[in-house]
Amino acid sequence: MKLKGVLVGLLCVILPAASWAGDGNGKAQFAQGTELLSKGDFEGAAKAFEAAAKAEPDNQNYQVRAAIVQRVLAMRQSLDEQTDNEKWLNTAKALHAFYDENGIHDQALALANRAHTRLNTTETAVMLARSRLALGMNSEAAEGLRGITQSKIDAQVRVLLGLALARQGQKDEAAKLLTTLKDTAPESAQCEFDLARLHTLLGQHKEATAALVRCFETTPPSGLDAIKEQARTCDDLKPLQSKPEFKKALDTQSKVAESKCSKGPDCGKCPLKKKCQGKDQKSHEDCKGHGKSNAPSKP
Repeated sequence: MKLKGVLVGLLCVILPAASWAGDGNGKAQFAQGTELLSKGDFEGAAKAFEAAAKAEPDNQNYQVRAAIVQRVLAMRQSLDEQTDNEKWLNTAKALHAFYDENGIHDQALALANRAHTRLNTTETAVMLARSRLALGMNSEAAEGLRGITQSKIDAQVRVLLGLALARQGQKDEAAKLLTTLKDTAPESAQCEFDLARLHTLLGQHKEATAALVRCFETTPPSGLDAIKEQARTCDDLKPLQSKPEFKKALDTQSKVAESKCSKGPDCGKCPLKKKCQGKDQKSHEDCKGHGKSNAPSKP
């Protein structure tokens, strides 16, 4: 998925909460932080994660999670202070993605409403529709997407509208929307994932599997485990999840080149580049946490 600036910095290290649990003295505090975070208590979660990090200073996962939530607190505060709309939206998108990743859908909806009220763009309309769909507000999602100016309707809008309609039993109308995608092919892993959901709801399992494969291929390596976990647990994909072709699709590897430490497209954007460049090529490639994928890059 296309994530830029602060969005990349925040989300490149987000993993399903269960994968962060440790075995030391910080385990209880970490579990408490995870529970508080799911309830939208960011201050309480930050304190709990910080306690877990202090209890186990060598547990990198705890340190990172504590830093992420502290960053989230700062970003939430910055939304009240930022006057530049572009910067405000970038921060809002990062927070919205974080909320979605952690199942804090009520906060995601509130933020999406705030963004759409402030900016009223196709992008914010999509953000709002996505939050509504996550909460089962299918008719509201469809209504909002139908209100987008025809000239600004793209593949993502059509796919989300199709999802909203299919969930309400309007499958014929949803299927018609798919025929319009030939001229506006999905351009992101997120759109491919949503397309897989729509195909599944319409009983088109072959097409759904193909969309999932494209989604996984165009997801950066650092985000691949998370998006595959979403596929395993997504209600819209339930009819597909027991199929052999679904299990085969889960073996798909990313084709996106990505620096292992900076999470950028290559080592050229790594903040530690200067420390590595003085070494010979072999030691640079072998440097722990560094190096870039040889896979072809496709955003």
